[in-house]
Amino acid sequence: MADRHDDLILALGDLGAGLDLPAGGDPAAEAVARIRAAAVTPDHRAHRGGRRVAVVAVALASILALVVGALPGPRAALARLLGIGGVEITTGATLDPQLSSTFDLGRPVPVAEAGFAFPGAPDELVDELGPPAQAYGGQPEGGISLVWPASDRLPAIGDSGAGLILTAFPTSEAPEVRKRVGMEGAITSVSVAGREGAWVEGPHEMAFTTPDGAPTSARIAGNTLVWTDGHTTYRLESDLDRATAVDLAAKLT
Repeated sequence: MADRHDDLILALGDLGAGLDLPAGGDPAAEAVARIRAAAVTPDHRAHRGGRRVAVVAVALASILALVVGALPGPRAALARLLGIGGVEITTGATLDPQLSSTFDLGRPVPVAEAGFAFPGAPDELVDELGPPAQAYGGQPEGGISLVWPASDRLPAIGDSGAGLILTAFPTSEAPEVRKRVGMEGAITSVSVAGREGAWVEGPHEMAFTTPDGAPTSARIAGNTLVWTDGHTTYRLESDLDRATAVDLAAKLT
């Protein structure tokens, strides 16, 4: 329970740091005042005590919707607090300058074998981008990765030589992938064909985890789209923009 309290405190700190309130007023306080004024009238003073809890609840819901819907900072805080599928996201991190973009996705496997075992429907993605050049299995545990080389269509991800990395792995209770996003990074909630997802823009640290939760194979990752489909978590990494990445991901459904 203490860890969850710590996460909540850090998340609320991110909420406060991300606020860019307009000059000349406090919209949250004004919203509360308006709701209270509307809820308590001379005809209903006898019910003031009983309605106070409802008034406060409505005010908090309104303020939370305003904050989360408008600002990238609060969205990042909630992403860290909740996670997406088997991915845990931490914001406000200091990135390790010694890390490179070199990836370790497990053991090499034949591309045809990986394509057959890959969850979803990668055939449409292959029709769009051509066949992947490499495939790997086992990182994270139970995961399968397809790697497309850098090209005119797919700019290189850092110095990795890859243009797109697509990984699918079974979602478990403990996070299988951990991402640490620096102050310059941005996290946005997205929908991939109606499924919950998150867009992490900009270089960030990522690491797979061992069964006991220890991070391994840490590196600097590029723009990444993460989403879930049933019991599977997907991760699409590239140097593409958000809209293009979401369009490509939708082809897997």
